[in-house]
Formats: sequence, structure tokens, C-alpha cells
Amino acid sequence: MSTLVLHIEKRYRKHLGNIRAISNCWIAEDEEKIWLKSETGGGAPPLAIQQLPAMGRFRVNQNGNLFPLEGLTPVAKMPDLNWLPVASFIEVELPIAALPAETTERVSVKLTRSTTMKEANFLLLPWNLWQEYALATSNIRLKPLTFAVSEQGEVVVYGKPLPPLPGQLFWQTEQILLPAGWAFEYPLIAEILTSTYLKKKNKLLLYQPERLAELPARESFIQASRSAIRKTEEHLKTLPSP
Repeated sequence: MSTLVLHIEKRYRKHLGNIRAISNCWIAEDEEKIWLKSETGGGAPPLAIQQLPAMGRFRVNQNGNLFPLEGLTPVAKMPDLNWLPVASFIEVELPIAALPAETTERVSVKLTRSTTMKEANFLLLPWNLWQEYALATSNIRLKPLTFAVSEQGEVVVYGKPLPPLPGQLFWQTEQILLPAGWAFEYPLIAEILTSTYLKKKNKLLLYQPERLAELPARESFIQASRSAIRKTEEHLKTLPSP
């Protein structure tokens, strides 16, 4: 597996939207620049990556040494960075990963107590509880977590382990999030709802009694960090009061 590394000036941050859908590609940043890491499989990188305005292009070996693309002598060592998938990194730069303004779809589907244990990796809770926790806890606890927030002040947090906060737990079946401990009476219902309401969109549906709420795709949730929390709070303050 061949790994390509690019150095990109921060003023070209918006260009990263062009590679949002490319897999095996991660982004990090330090005080001076943005780093892009792409596993190319030994072939040529995707055209969208080749077209990025990079100020340096390197290949990296197993020891983390950086080599110019045509050079045999390492020129630097890969630093220890917080690498994120492209979609997650881009969302951090936006003030909010929005849930819908309100849930408009009403459904009549029967849930039954689940007979098997399902891991619940989603937590629905009020924004103020999540904000207080995230600003007070350590970066180590935040690193495995991502989130999306609604204009009404509700947050869905995804990750493992989830924070010890009061809220409602959900687990995922197909692209549906169901309350922990519950399942559809007939498993096929999850596939039917996914097909009917999402129509092949790469999103999630949060199921609550008699209604569905559309969420962003899991990979589009914001990476949890204190800076992301502050940016989201600034955005929420600009919204009109309900």
C-alpha cells in the first residue's frame, strides 16, 4: 500500500470539499498548514487530489519518513497528528451539523422488546448538557465521539464509550436508529423504512414514537472537540428564538 502526503496552505481549505467523497483519505492540521494523507494502493491518486493546490507532495514509508515524490532521501518525519476522515474534518470547519428543524414524517410501526442485546452507540440529549460536558472533559474522552445538533437544541452523539449523561440511547439497524432495548416487530420494516424515506440517500433516520427524524450520515457528524462546541454555540446564538 502506497501512501501519499500533501502539505496544503490553510487559505486553500475550501478546496478540500472537492475530495469529500474520496475513501482512504484523511486530513489533519498543525499551526502552519493542513496535512492530507491518501492511501493510493500503488497507483495514481484520484484526479481531485492531484488538482489540489499543494505546497509539497511526499510519499511516506512504514517508519513515518517523508520522501519527495522523486527523491530517495527523507526530508522530514511524519508528526503525531489527529487524523480525521475528510468529511469529518470539513464538518468541523462548519458551525453546525444540523438535524432537521422539526420531524414531519409520522409513522405507525410497532416496536417490541428486543430479544438480543444490541450495542447502543448513539445518545440523544439536550444541547446544554452536551456542551457543559464537552467543555469540561478531556480531549481523550472527546476523541472517539462525534455529534450533530438541531436548531431546537437537541444533540445526537455517536461513539464508544458514550458520555455518562442523561439522555436516550439508540442502536442502528439498516439506516434506522431505534431506542435501546427495542426492535421492530418484523425486521424487514427497517429495510422498508430506509428505502421509503431515504430513497438511497446516505443519511440516518432517528425513530421516536410515531415519528422519524432525518439525520446526517454518521461520517458527516462533527468531530467532538472544545473548539467545535464553541463554534456550534456561536451559530446557535445567531438563530431566531423559537
